[in-house]
Amino acid sequence: MRSRWLLVLLVALLTGVCAGRQTFERHSFTVGPDTFQRDGRPFRYVSGSVHYFKVPRAYWRDRLTRLRASGANALQTYVQWSEHQPEENVTDFSGQRDLEEFVRMAQELGLLVILRPGPYIDAERDLGGLPYWLLRRPGVRLRTSDPRYMSAVTAWYEQLLPRLRPQLYVNGGPVIMVQVENEYGSYPACDAGVHGAAADLLRKHLGDDVVLFTTDGGSDYYLKCGPVADVFATVDFDTNADAEAAFEAQRRHNAIGGPRVNSEFYPGWINHWGYPRNTVSTQQVVNATKALMALGASFNFYMMHGGTSFGFAAGANMGDTFEPCTTSYDFDTGLLQAVSQLNVTRVSHSPWCPFCDVHQAPHQPALYRGQFNAPSKPADTFLHLDGWRKGVAFVNEQNLGRYWPAAGPQLTLYVPAPFLQPGSNVITLLELEGAPCGPGDHCTVSLKDYPVLNGPTPDRS
Repeated sequence: MRSRWLLVLLVALLTGVCAGRQTFERHSFTVGPDTFQRDGRPFRYVSGSVHYFKVPRAYWRDRLTRLRASGANALQTYVQWSEHQPEENVTDFSGQRDLEEFVRMAQELGLLVILRPGPYIDAERDLGGLPYWLLRRPGVRLRTSDPRYMSAVTAWYEQLLPRLRPQLYVNGGPVIMVQVENEYGSYPACDAGVHGAAADLLRKHLGDDVVLFTTDGGSDYYLKCGPVADVFATVDFDTNADAEAAFEAQRRHNAIGGPRVNSEFYPGWINHWGYPRNTVSTQQVVNATKALMALGASFNFYMMHGGTSFGFAAGANMGDTFEPCTTSYDFDTGLLQAVSQLNVTRVSHSPWCPFCDVHQAPHQPALYRGQFNAPSKPADTFLHLDGWRKGVAFVNEQNLGRYWPAAGPQLTLYVPAPFLQPGSNVITLLELEGAPCGPGDHCTVSLKDYPVLNGPTPDRS
């Protein structure tokens, strides 16, 4: 989508800022009365969100290179607790979970970094990124000062934060800001104790000169319980919001002053199974971006590249009903179309994969397995599941995530090239509601060079 690229390049031209490394006797990053100060000079950022846990590691550099080329001077990312501690007393920062390498890579490419280590992150992840094993603690009250919760947070931060301290800008790294919790003003507990404790832990491990911040919706209602004493408060809002009113609310809840900051500027929105895909017109994004620029604000495009919630990682929201999030974290983002247009080819000379029935019972959960051949250099592709209803797909034992074409709007699953191998590859489907074929028949799926994210959804009128 060329207009998206023009938008982001416009931002780059208007900001006139560069994040390239410079040599100073001492690095510093502080919050002034009306602006950030970077090494003693006024500074503003235009950043984009890319989550390392939603992008295959082999593509980190590509996505960050595109982010930098868009004109952004900073990267924003969450840190997902459950990714690094999938089980209690098990900690993993290797491979796909190598957060330190992701941050170093951003610095190599000239990007500053804004980290959001939770412990709760939302990000439309299962349990908001909190590890499931917390629920084994009888009576635990998540996101509160409950000792059963905070003892686990303390132990997690003791593993995480010492790894991050060398990455701080004041220590020669790219990290300029670190967030405390996440949109806590939207959580009904309103427990000031957990906020203060989290901020104390961050300062204990990162030092008193680290710039901490909070993020909440841009109104007094959300800012009542979101901010923390002596922590810089920021807001988030979409392209329809009254930016000036949101920033006035931010100022009212900021005893330490500081610049206008939108930590989550939404160029799109979350998609849920069974609801039409959310999109925002390019012109609307351009107009809202110009308004933020005119106000002198720093802001972050959430998302710049949405990525994919592989496996069972996608979470859900509670609106009027339970609203499960799609596997794709599309978000109508600026980098999605560039990826799908420039980085995919068909992986098989024949688009059809015949399936054999591993265990089949009519209208009951059943397993199906089939094979296809990929060329010597596999490329990205998309699994089309025409006629299938609801289930989970695997390629070579890699969990691609949930599919639910019967509900829409997402009809395809992303298959990254790193999940494939030259020659024979195996697709396995766990179909939960009934395959588009009877016992003894051959079922099929197809691999094509484009996604379908805006399929039909049930009529809710």
